[in-house]
Amino acid sequence: MMTKAEFRDWAAMAPDADIYRLSRKYLLGGAESGRPDIERLEILSRECLQRGSDAFENAKEDAEYILTGTILGLNAPLRPFRLSYSETEMPGIPENINISELKECMIYGDSMQGAGIFEGMKAIIAPGKKCKSGDIIIAEVDGRLFIKKYIVERNGKYLVSENRKYPPVPIEKCRNFRIFAKVIGIEPGGNQ
Repeated sequence: MMTKAEFRDWAAMAPDADIYRLSRKYLLGGAESGRPDIERLEILSRECLQRGSDAFENAKEDAEYILTGTILGLNAPLRPFRLSYSETEMPGIPENINISELKECMIYGDSMQGAGIFEGMKAIIAPGKKCKSGDIIIAEVDGRLFIKKYIVERNGKYLVSENRKYPPVPIEKCRNFRIFAKVIGIEPGGNQ
């Protein structure tokens, strides 16, 4: 365990992505245990203020969403996507996508782990974009949001998980279904 001075020195040199991840970890861990590490959180917060970074605020918002607003597989509400601490870590955004239309949402659950999408990662989504068979989408089913693979076959359309624990769901059996958004990227992180 680092001393307070060592931790302060580490924070001064750490990239925003690391400050985000550690802040989120401390915030969630503190909420779970009831004993947040206030001293270290203050160091991380001050460091972000000094460098003009929003990494700590992003971590705070995400932790709050995780703790207060889960909707089956995704947290809500959706936030506008910001190219900030993750800019160098995620694959390029397709040229035909307007960045101002993008949203980001936290992923919950294990249904897509076979596709390398784990709980705690963020999906970058384009609401209202057309999707084709094989795309990963955000589906709205009976007012609830799910992240799934969209598959079109001769015998029907399906929402498919990338985890054998969950069978494909025929869309025709869903009372109220719509494609809410196309997933265009996944930010690293999460419980891999």
